[in-house]
Amino acid sequence: MVIHRQMLILTIGCIFFAAVWAGTAAEQCVSLEPTGVNPEPIEVPTGSAYPTFPTEESILLDLRNRQNTVELRKHAWSVYAGIVRDSSRSGVPVWETWYLKCDVFSNLASDPSCQALRARKDERRGAFFMEVPPELSGLPAGQKTVATTIFFNKEAGRHILDRQLWCQKALCDLNGNLDKLHAPQAERMIPPFPRRSIVVKAIWPDDPVKPGDKIPVWNALWPTTSGETHVPNSWPDSDRLTLENPSIPCQLPPSGNRVSISCFYTIPTGNGYWILLGLHIMTKEVSGWTWSTFWWHPRPDVGRYAAERPDEQVISKGCWRNYLMDTTLSTDTPYEPNPCNWWEGAGCGKKVMFNPYLEAGKKDGIISNCVGCHQKALFKPQGFADQGVTRGKIPLEDSYFSGAVTTDYLWSVSENAYGTLPAFPTMVLFSRNTAPQTSPPSNSRQRRLGGQKAAGR
Repeated sequence: MVIHRQMLILTIGCIFFAAVWAGTAAEQCVSLEPTGVNPEPIEVPTGSAYPTFPTEESILLDLRNRQNTVELRKHAWSVYAGIVRDSSRSGVPVWETWYLKCDVFSNLASDPSCQALRARKDERRGAFFMEVPPELSGLPAGQKTVATTIFFNKEAGRHILDRQLWCQKALCDLNGNLDKLHAPQAERMIPPFPRRSIVVKAIWPDDPVKPGDKIPVWNALWPTTSGETHVPNSWPDSDRLTLENPSIPCQLPPSGNRVSISCFYTIPTGNGYWILLGLHIMTKEVSGWTWSTFWWHPRPDVGRYAAERPDEQVISKGCWRNYLMDTTLSTDTPYEPNPCNWWEGAGCGKKVMFNPYLEAGKKDGIISNCVGCHQKALFKPQGFADQGVTRGKIPLEDSYFSGAVTTDYLWSVSENAYGTLPAFPTMVLFSRNTAPQTSPPSNSRQRRLGGQKAAGR
């Protein structure tokens, strides 16, 4: 049995935590106000298929129930257009102005990364931390080739702060009160997030890149057996591109195996460039959230994942048009075309949705579904076992949920109530005005993300 994710080695219950935290701010659930951050609201551009946010829940559920893939994709692109537009700070997208974990999980105040971040106060923009994504937490160190940052818009962040959802004691108290009431499982949940809530997970390489580094490209591998993993540094060498100086204009598709760093959303640092590999976007427009994932690709106008992207009036010409997308509102639909040619197990035919730079590295990750994973997000004082990739909806009567409080599909609430950040050696503090170094790529980077595959793989 594997205890779910790194933080749930803490299987010793709420009584222990209350004793350890006695007299602390965490034990009293005192929320700390964020410093130096002003989250800007989403504004969907004029001309979008769904220009008003949030879209009415009844409209979206009707699209889901009719499996109207075209309109669901138009909706996802509309939300994307609204959060990648320039904020009041030129060149900085709206989502990058939003709250970080350090802002909304007050129990992380003593974490060195959060202390460094909060100390910047009015200089906050242009600084955030990255962490090993939980999707890859069980892999050997050399295979953890990406890092992630989670952003919460104002409505989502304030909900966590004001409802004290960051506080382990508050969740323990809620769980205990529901036990006393003998509440049915359907009522064992945190207060649901407001409809305007948006959560974004940004995906980066685990190191800044430099000209000469290689970047793997996902070209839709399908599983041949169950239990497969496809971490980015194991993707075929033929699907790797060599990065060129961002001063070279972006040309996609590339004429050879070289691509300019300017083809990505890029943040320059003192020792290279952070390039955005992908985004997960959740919106609370429906009770079970909407789910969209985006990943960079050198042929962004080709195939089913490019379909319904709006014109340049909505998503302006530039790097934001270089990402593919998939979306769903369900563990099951829209059903996959001819799915049993590649998957004969339970859940054959149900919707597959994953980001190749994240879930492909997880066992069976390339047949996973965002909702299928996030439906399992919960708080249980005694800990709980990871079920791995599951297909389809899990009924609340399942023993997995017994004695637990569900956390409205947010793993970040489930995980961070335990008071630690997943281990990652880099606290990213960068200045956009700093000229990056252009030295050759390090051997360690070539081994991890873009280099030749190790012998025996």
